[in-house]
Amino acid sequence: MAMCTLPPKVAKSSAWVIGEAMIGQPDGQTNGQAKLSTNRQHDGIKPSDQPRRKLSSRKKFLFSALILVAFFAILEGGLYLLGIQLVVVTQDPFVGFESSLRLFVEHAGVQDQTTLITAEAKRAYFNEQKFLQQKPKGTYRIFCIGGSTVYGRPYDDTTSFPGWWRELLPVADPTCNWEVINTGGVSYASYRVAALMEELVEYQPDLFVIYSGHNEFLEERTYREIKDLSPALRRVSSLLSRTRTHSLVRSIMKPFEWKPGRHQMSGEVNALLDHTVGPSDYHRNDHLRQKILKHFQLNLVRMIEIAQRAGAEVLLVVPASNVKDSAPFKSQHRDGLSAEQQAQWLHLFDRGKLLQATSKYDEALKAYQQAEEIDDRFAELHYQKGRLLLAMRRLTEARTTLDRALVEDICPLRAAPKIQEMVRQTSVTLSIPMVDAEELLKSECLRRYGHHSPGREYFLDHVHPTVETNQLLAKTIVERLIDAGRVEQHSSWNQGAIEKVAERIEAKIDTEGQAVALRNLAKVLNWSGKHEEGGLLALQAVDLRSRCQLAEDPEAYVLAAAHLKVLGDIDTAIDYYQRALQHRPNYVEAHRLLGAAMVERGRFEEAKGHFQNVARLIPDDAHAHHMVGAVLAELDHYQEAIPHYQRAHRLTPNDAHIHYNMAYALEQLGNTEGAIRWYQTTLQLNPKDTEAQRNLERLNSGKLSPVSRPTSGN
Repeated sequence: MAMCTLPPKVAKSSAWVIGEAMIGQPDGQTNGQAKLSTNRQHDGIKPSDQPRRKLSSRKKFLFSALILVAFFAILEGGLYLLGIQLVVVTQDPFVGFESSLRLFVEHAGVQDQTTLITAEAKRAYFNEQKFLQQKPKGTYRIFCIGGSTVYGRPYDDTTSFPGWWRELLPVADPTCNWEVINTGGVSYASYRVAALMEELVEYQPDLFVIYSGHNEFLEERTYREIKDLSPALRRVSSLLSRTRTHSLVRSIMKPFEWKPGRHQMSGEVNALLDHTVGPSDYHRNDHLRQKILKHFQLNLVRMIEIAQRAGAEVLLVVPASNVKDSAPFKSQHRDGLSAEQQAQWLHLFDRGKLLQATSKYDEALKAYQQAEEIDDRFAELHYQKGRLLLAMRRLTEARTTLDRALVEDICPLRAAPKIQEMVRQTSVTLSIPMVDAEELLKSECLRRYGHHSPGREYFLDHVHPTVETNQLLAKTIVERLIDAGRVEQHSSWNQGAIEKVAERIEAKIDTEGQAVALRNLAKVLNWSGKHEEGGLLALQAVDLRSRCQLAEDPEAYVLAAAHLKVLGDIDTAIDYYQRALQHRPNYVEAHRLLGAAMVERGRFEEAKGHFQNVARLIPDDAHAHHMVGAVLAELDHYQEAIPHYQRAHRLTPNDAHIHYNMAYALEQLGNTEGAIRWYQTTLQLNPKDTEAQRNLERLNSGKLSPVSRPTSGN
């Protein structure tokens, strides 16, 4: 989140080894062996006539293995007694790669029937689900598989499309005992879904519903090292990762780990982001992209073959995504672009955005087209142009251009049109029933909103549907199965019955959990650099808490306030920051951002108090000390500002802005010599600081006062 911009005199800115035991001595004898040979020689037995007793290589190996196993058994026991915990429960990167790590485990059942339940180690990735190991007579068992959309993110199974489907099927056909099991795994790509199906086919499935395609590129980066291991080595590594010795070594080495480009966040979302790389780790690689797309198609066919070998049917779902209101995660210029071309491109792009903002659509389009002639691979350009074309009601062009933005996204966390087409082709080629969620939402969007580029009306973020969209998808799947003859439509299937299902589901919704989920999703989007989209979700979280009279959430307030400030609603932003501090008085980020907002409003005395709180809570925060000094300077308390500048300078001695503000304060106190020295060091650190250059020249010429206050920015 950006800091404030102060008026005059304000800071411009500041971010194992196991030794092998040797058993026996093959090239010599022990002392005992030598003595025995000597004695026998006196008895008339030649040494060469006495066979030497020697352990076979197999026995040596077994003996060594026993020692090693005993050593680790003792070590594991000792670590258990010391309280060393396994980290596999929430930090198991092999989940979904190894069949030894099963999704479902036996659970105490009733009437001598074994129940299966989601393993605890998997619940950071899967909803908790229960079902009888032996399928009851008359039951039609369905597994819904895929990624976080199937899971129901950002919420849970209750409002997922499998959750809705579970409630709708008995209404459509009450003659069957329908059993819908949600096995959507957060961040699961197709090859892990296929591996999971090898387990699920053991549970007497009748139907698999496959919704996959969004996570193919995420997984390639996140788990590449594991994927590249041979199956045998991966299995050994997986087993080792489930030991306390591994946990101990990992905890010891954790401070020394280097994780470039990885981001850590507070709260509930940590477990989900520990194995996620950020957009900065992605770079254009067209060859890799083609390999990943081909791998997806192979995995799709593999999943169908796994299901059919088990006698189960398959229903494919074409994945859908937010194209209108979800900007690309990362854009990158084409290779070979010169500095001059890049500067020209940027000028045209910025001009296009400015003209678009002022509704000068024809001129904006011309600027975008000129930029596209220089570089047509920058994803953000296509996104902005697509939204412009949508505003101009050139709907077909708009959708084509928005799809191009998705294709050019360097961090492609949405199923590209090529993936969607692969699902459709597989359905036709292998005669597999299909529900095209992408076309469904395009048609629905055209009917309701007059265009076919779905956005936040149907999605909470880039891919996760709203509760209403999940309901629509579930209802469409029921109707598709009716058309295919898999479901016998009953007279109870009508709009009134569907509305009653909606009431039941709504009654089960945990609104507190939904508010937390919205806030966490806002944090994830901010983490990925999508501040506008994150801010909108934070506002939804605040509104939900207000409407449902839930306890206020300081984090949601801060996230929403930052968004409001960008929109120019500083007064409401200040109110939200203050509410956050009412519930969490030592909330550092709220103090920092509220101080910045107070500066923009010219309320320097209040701003000073908030920056002083930041400095109190984080004594080594150079920016806080700098801002205290800068606000004191705005109040003409230059002498009081000096110690704060000095503290900030000791903490960050190479910050040119601190040097500049120190020089200005000294000048106002009449210390010309000191001011000259600090202006000089400002220019050494930042030779392009024209204000420092101008002030230095003036002081050297004998003018003791600046003509006007310098203008500084963050």
